[in-house]
Amino acid sequence: MYWTDIATKQIKEMRISHRNYERALSDAMAALIACAPGEVMCITGPSRVGKSRLAEDLAKLITGEQPIPDGIMPVVSVRATNCSVGGSFSTKSFTLRALAAVRHPFYGVGRGNDIWETDRFRLIERTPEGVLRPAFERALVQRKTRYFFIDEAHHIRYARGGDWGAAAILDSWKCLAGDADIVLVLIGAYPLLNVLRLCPHLLGRKHQVHFPRYYPTRDDLLAFEQILEAYSEVLRLPSGVRSLREWNGLLYPDSLGCIGLVEGWLREGLATARSRNDEALTKEHLQASRKALYDRVEIAEEIAQGEEALNAGPEGDIEIEKESGDGKTEATPKKPRRTRKPFQKKPRRYAVGGRN
Repeated sequence: MYWTDIATKQIKEMRISHRNYERALSDAMAALIACAPGEVMCITGPSRVGKSRLAEDLAKLITGEQPIPDGIMPVVSVRATNCSVGGSFSTKSFTLRALAAVRHPFYGVGRGNDIWETDRFRLIERTPEGVLRPAFERALVQRKTRYFFIDEAHHIRYARGGDWGAAAILDSWKCLAGDADIVLVLIGAYPLLNVLRLCPHLLGRKHQVHFPRYYPTRDDLLAFEQILEAYSEVLRLPSGVRSLREWNGLLYPDSLGCIGLVEGWLREGLATARSRNDEALTKEHLQASRKALYDRVEIAEEIAQGEEALNAGPEGDIEIEKESGDGKTEATPKKPRRTRKPFQKKPRRYAVGGRN
């Protein structure tokens, strides 16, 4: 096996416990303790920052190491995927995934020799959603579930009906939390914040937890470099280069301080090194495999909007380099922050029947 294959496998399996992760996990656990049944906890942060791993570890902390009686599920976790026709979000598809997660005896698992679950799918096909939803709610009660985790919750913005459809789904989830006497935990990227604003009455029940990137401050950059040091242990670097920390001037700006983006970038760099049959990962490999300028600008824009919505991060710190005509790099101008005051809507015409 080529050395890059081994390094790539090790990077995929690494679970680095870093400062921002530990803080977010502690904040999330404290918020869960503060939540009452029927309330909502929201975990948001940039894409590829580690929110899904945080949710998994949070669920483990809730259940603890004590044995759980058969049939009891204190935590049920579901990923909200937009897998319906045309890539839209389907409430029935989501309910089916939820029934499988809670292991409903009729609608959630196959029976007997139904290893391909064809009998279950036939049953589901002729069962209306109005029956499946109460079945899931009843299953939560029977399982004595206390927390219902929904990862990638921002995908409901792809529901049919646009904002109105997404708002209706949020209302439905809020009612589910109240009727089943559970705490609803929504995990998603920053666009989830815009979705939640569609239901102002839900905001009063929300407990917000922010899982941030590393900012360009002295303490954050030092913490970021410690993560680079951990990755360096499984890499072959050129002679004279002791650690990825020496390339932080490249790695930090183009990853925007997001650990998941660093991890993916290193794997891309290793793939480049493998294709060239090189014996070490070089800075040139990383430069060749970094995300395109357009991709970096779009990611930076989403982060800037999310941090502005949460009033987080240094003022206007995001800056992306672009190539000029002469081959040199220059910084893109930073977008000015909006100056509109809170509770003052931007005038616009709503469609007939739209939400206002």
